[in-house]
Amino acid sequence: MESSSPSVPFPLLQAPVESTYRACTIPYRFPSDNPRKATPVEIQWIDLFLNSVPSFKQRAENDPTVPDAPAKAEKFAQRYTSMLEELKKNPESHGGPPDCILLCRLRELVLRELGFRDIFKKVKDEENAKAMSLFEGVIKRNDEIEDDGKRIENLVRGILAGNIFDLGSAQKFLLKMACHFWQVARILYLDHGLLMTLMLLRVNGPRNHGKRQLFLLITLVLILSWVYYHLRGSCSDVAQR
Repeated sequence: MESSSPSVPFPLLQAPVESTYRACTIPYRFPSDNPRKATPVEIQWIDLFLNSVPSFKQRAENDPTVPDAPAKAEKFAQRYTSMLEELKKNPESHGGPPDCILLCRLRELVLRELGFRDIFKKVKDEENAKAMSLFEGVIKRNDEIEDDGKRIENLVRGILAGNIFDLGSAQKFLLKMACHFWQVARILYLDHGLLMTLMLLRVNGPRNHGKRQLFLLITLVLILSWVYYHLRGSCSDVAQR
């Protein structure tokens, strides 16, 4: 249930959240990119949201809480598709440049304007019940892992699996994520190579085995993403297929 109280920053944060926190930490564009031209990463994510429109429309059509749901679901599909296509042509439109939060916010805005409060309420209730029945066992198994590195790796695997489950297995998802990670790799290895070296030295030691394992795991993911990216072609090539 949603609260009617106004949203406020978490009071224990050391600095104002508005000036220090950014939810979308993976960049969709770089300062050198043309502000009036969508980047390959932006196009890929816009396409991902475009591909999800039919499934959202279907769920909206079946929402029993909204009168004349099928007709309103059709309006949603038309309006949101139009917004996404406009963002492709002009990434500064609709409050852009786009990131995942903006694309989700625009979709939710259109749904709410048409009277859809939560088209996923039924599936949320079902999945929450299943998750809560398994939660205690998952935590217990993770706590039983004695090796710090393996325990952290298990948590990372769970986080990745949860995000993939949440996003869905859209076509070309693996390649999209590879391109996405490669954008990060460009920053970490090309622009901040010295910083990464210092981080590695800092966690190097017998007392930091778990941290070192996590660092190496992230590095491996970035390297594999780079290899996959170059084997399959550039992100812009994929976006045009």
